[in-house]
Order: sequence, then C-alpha cells, then structure tokens
Amino acid sequence: MGWQVDNVTVGLAALLAVLAYAYTKTNRAPDVYPIHLRQQADVSRTRNKGESAIYRSRVTPNGTPLLQAPEAGVKTAYDMFQVSVKRRPSKEYLGRPNKDGKYEYFTFSEINARVTHFGSGLISFCKLATGKETPVGIYHRNSVEWAITDLACCAYSLISVPMYDTFDSEALQYIIMNTSISVVVVGGHLLERLLSIASASPVMKYVIVADMPTLDPNIVEKAAAIGVTILTFEEVEVHGKAHLLQHVPPKASDLMTICYTSGTTGTPKGVMLTHLNITSAGAGLMAVLPPAFRLTEADRHLSYLPASHMFERNVFHCVTYHGLTIGFSRGDVAKLFEDIASFRPTIFPSVPRLLVRLHDRIRLGIDRGSPLVRFLFNMAYSMKKRELNAGRVSNNTIWDRLVFKRIQNLFGGQLRFMITGAAPISTDVIEFLRIIFGCQVLEGFGATETTAAGLITMFGDYSFAYGSHVGTPFASCEIKLIDAPSMNYLTSDQPNPRGELCIRGPLVMSGYYKEPVKTAEALDADGWFHTGDVAEILPNGTTKIIDRIKNLFKLSQGEYCAPEKIETKIKTQFVAQVWLYGEPVKSACVAIVVPDLDNLVPWAKQNGLTHDPEELIKLEKVRNLIHQDMLELGKDNGLLGFELPKAITLTTETFTVENGLLTPTFKSKRPQLKSKFQKELDAMYKELGL
Repeated sequence: MGWQVDNVTVGLAALLAVLAYAYTKTNRAPDVYPIHLRQQADVSRTRNKGESAIYRSRVTPNGTPLLQAPEAGVKTAYDMFQVSVKRRPSKEYLGRPNKDGKYEYFTFSEINARVTHFGSGLISFCKLATGKETPVGIYHRNSVEWAITDLACCAYSLISVPMYDTFDSEALQYIIMNTSISVVVVGGHLLERLLSIASASPVMKYVIVADMPTLDPNIVEKAAAIGVTILTFEEVEVHGKAHLLQHVPPKASDLMTICYTSGTTGTPKGVMLTHLNITSAGAGLMAVLPPAFRLTEADRHLSYLPASHMFERNVFHCVTYHGLTIGFSRGDVAKLFEDIASFRPTIFPSVPRLLVRLHDRIRLGIDRGSPLVRFLFNMAYSMKKRELNAGRVSNNTIWDRLVFKRIQNLFGGQLRFMITGAAPISTDVIEFLRIIFGCQVLEGFGATETTAAGLITMFGDYSFAYGSHVGTPFASCEIKLIDAPSMNYLTSDQPNPRGELCIRGPLVMSGYYKEPVKTAEALDADGWFHTGDVAEILPNGTTKIIDRIKNLFKLSQGEYCAPEKIETKIKTQFVAQVWLYGEPVKSACVAIVVPDLDNLVPWAKQNGLTHDPEELIKLEKVRNLIHQDMLELGKDNGLLGFELPKAITLTTETFTVENGLLTPTFKSKRPQLKSKFQKELDAMYKELGL
C-alpha cells in the first residue's frame, strides 16, 4: 500500500494550493465544545469503603434505569432481525464476494426465508428440541451461512456455540462434550479436524458442511461408520423448505449463546450470554453517539473479524437492527484490503494489530516516495493536525482532496468511523488515522463476559489531555473500582483513584456454563463483574487501563495467553525456571529464563565452551540453543505461534520466595518480576523491533 502523486505537475499544483490555503483560517466550530469534555461521566455522590464512586454515562446518570433495548418491543436478537425484515424487506442485507471479488447480495426478506428453511431443516432432520437450551455448534469462518445459522438459532430458541478455528483438538472436544452438542455447522477447511475428534465426542451426531455443495463419498462413509451423519448446508435448507416449522421466538432472559474463552489454565470457559445482553450492548453504544453519527441503513459493515468473538458478533446484531448492508470478506488476510476497497464500508470495527499494520504501510509508502511526495504529505498532515487540535475531524478539506483522497479510496472512500477494541492502541496511531481518513476513531473496552461492550471514548474527544484512555461507560452499564492492595492500587490513591475495574448492568453475562465456582469468583452478590483489569479514573471522568490482576494477558492482536500453562509446556531440559511476559501493545511475548545449570554446564563442556555460568549465559550460541529447544518443545506440546516467546533473556538469579519473586506457594509474583526485569524486557522488544 503506497501513496504517490501522478506527476510533477499535479504535485506542484497541489503544493501551490496547499501553501495558499495555509494562510487561511477556518471558522467552523469544534465538533464538541471543550466544556462538554471536562467531565465526561456521571459520578455517584456516595461510595463504599475500599471502592470508588460509581461512574455512568451522562445519558443514563445515577438514579435512572440503564438501557436494555434499542426501542420498545425489541427484546431479543430475534426481534432485532425481524424489525429490519419488516421495515426494509427488499434492502440488500448480506453480501459475499464472488470469484472476481465483486459482491453479490441477499435481501432481508431472502435471508429471512433461508433462516426459516435452514432452521426448519435443522430441527426436523437433526431432531432438535426448541426452547430447551439445545446447543448448535458453529465451527466456520465468517460467511452468509454463519449468519443464517446464528439467526436460525435465534428464530427457534436454540443456543449457538461458536468455536474458534484456533482452538486445538483438545479444546474443541472439551466444548462439544461440555455442552453436549449433537450438531455442528462446519467450514469445509475444518471438516477433517472436526471429524478427527468425532470418536472421542460421541454426543456429536450430525455435521453440516457450510461451503461444500457436494461431499466426498469416502468421508461420508467413514463418518457414518462412527455414528456421524454428514450433510451439506443446501441439503438441510431443502429439507426444511419441505418441512416448514413456525418460528419459536425466545424471551429476553433466554440464553442466546455460549461463547468459550480461554481460562487462566488454558481450559476454555463457556460465557453464557442472553438475548438481553445482546440488545442492551447495542443500544448502550448507540445512545452515547451523537445523532449525526448513529447508524442508518445507508451504512455498510464489512465482517472480517472472527464471528466467534463477541466483538464482531455484537456488531453484527447491532447493525442488523439498524438495517445496514453487511459484506463478508473472503477470509484471506492477503486479500483483506481488496475486499475493503470493493465493499466500501462506512464503519470499520477493528483491532489494534490491523490498524497499526495499516499505519505502518502508509508510512512506509510515504517514506519511500520522492522528496516532493514527502513534503506534500507532511505539509498536509501538519495542517490537518492543526484542525484536529482545534477539535475538528473532516474528510472534505482541501488537504483531503489534494493529498489524502488516494489513501482514503483504498478503504472505499466512505468511512465515517472506526472502532477499535480487544487490546490497547497508541494515541499516535489513533491521531494518524483521524487525520489521514478524516473519520472518527473510537477506542472501546469490553470482555466476552460483558458482551464485548463496556466503555467507549467520546465523540469529539481528540486531545488526550490525560493520555490514552478507553472513555466512559455505555448507557447500559455502570463501573466502579475496588482496592487491589496486593498490587498497591487503591481507590484512595492521589491524584486519581486506582483499582480493579468492575462492571454491572444488563450487558453482563449470567455466568460461566457449568462453572459455579468460577462464576462466583467473577460475579459478586451485587451483580458486579470483576474484570481482572486495573484501571485509573482520570480527572475528566474517563477510564485508563493500567494493569492486569489475573494471570492472563492479551497481545495486540487480541489473542489471550495463559502464561502458567505455556510456561509448563516450554520448560526443556535446559530450563530451570521461565517467566513468560506479554504487553497489550505488543504482538509477541518474550521470556526470562533461568537455565538448568546441571544440564547446561555439561553440554558446554562437551562443546568446548566456558564452564562459568555467568559467562555462559552471555553467549549467543547458548541463548539460541535454549530458545530453539523451547520453541520446538512448545510446538510439540500443541502451543500456537503467538503463545511462543519470540525472544528470551537468560539469568542465573533464581526466582525464590526470599528474593520476593515467588509467593509462599511458589507461584511467580508477576508484578515483581516485571519490575525487576524491565530493562531486559525493553531490550528484547527493541531487538524484535516492537
């Protein structure tokens, strides 16, 4: 992805226009007057000991009901879809690219008919019971069939159970057996992996292949031999069309989905989310946006983030209610920008890793350009930054027309706003995107347990007066902090209260599936979900995430790492102790390793190296040996690429209770380890270029 002017003449003309315009001033008012940004949250007047005040959106201040739905009568995800079916039956709804990358579309009415056909076939052929919390597995990439399956589950009061394609066979089997899934809708590229666990998952009786019009008879025969019936998606629709069943609408309190997320030990936890969770999450977001920036049926959403994640799932149902056209990407990262340019989205939910990649590619294109290109870009950038500092974001300035339009067109040229979540993102990248694309860039915070919702930055807040933050609560939840004394974070801290972030409201889960103990640990008696994240409330009422209590960290691409599980799987013969570390703004994890000298020193003798441990760990050959050994063992133990440390540092200082690096039960004291090895961590990330 690059940027360049077509020729010198155009460049010179643009330069003259830019220089001329640089002396002019705009009288346009800021998008939001600064007075409205001074205190962005509503703050309760009372607080409990060891806790902060309760913070809410100013749309639903303390003492008023939190939002539960976008409008009266819309109480479920099923209702959200049916509203659009009734109001705009012939409007283009779901689209997918053909072989040439051009999109073909299905209307709301057409999808509604397919939902009825597929749902009827699913129930009648697979002998499913409706309204009795019957689970249906979805193991597929984003697609029209994924959406139809999800909507059919809503229409017939079934529970969808999405499964990440990154889950290993062990996790996949655990989920199927844990929820007693008898039918799974699967993508053809994942069929073999699913069938490999069929014998160990006897509850699974039916497999529906979403994207294969015909099936290999040998596969069908082998599956039948172990009691599994394989069907194509089309066969189920045809069967349902001949055996039509009336919809069985769910209630707001009914479970809509069980979304599995990795626990601290790596064992997936099933987050139970109801239809109320879905309706309140979408309504709570729209309510805090200015009317001019709320969704309309003219907007377009490209679905490329994993639909198995509640972030994309939440967006899908929200934009469905508002009548947007949804296009699915081809699922090929290399072709994502082609899909974006072809589909021309107006909203773009994303994750930091992709936005940072976009930022870097644009910057690289500019840096490789001619001196004139760089001069023009920097001039235009500085002028638009001046506008941004004055509180204005726009994509119709002279700078856009002469300089940035070419880049904007790579995204279809229609973007109104981006929303980023799943991991932190630097303020520099957010500022860059606002300037280049001339659109709103909002950063949010949520968890699977809060329907991937919770907090969002405020429209018009471009200054970062107190540094980066994740904004204020949705209109459907409230937050507070509680003391975290073990990490020295207190709500009485000055100048700002600090502590564990807790969220309460209709968007919070009902619990973990078949996990009452873990549910009680996460949800207290008053309904507060304890996130495990440490936050700070800034003077303007916004929330800044500053640390993590739970031993589970997230990388910049949104992937979770369970360090204790990983550490046990990379502990080779040369490793006595290992501490894995990752940062939410980095795309890789690193490790501090205490070598097992009983094994390392003899190896060194055999290879003619020094016997002095302090000198030995300084050798690159030794570090590479240990690192490579750890990587190989980790892969053999089934770890994924992002779970493996990309760099290691060796130390001879053992982690002990006496030096404060282990607890009395010999668990790693991660905050203390981070403090002790901060220089080494910084050096490794610098070495990696992160």
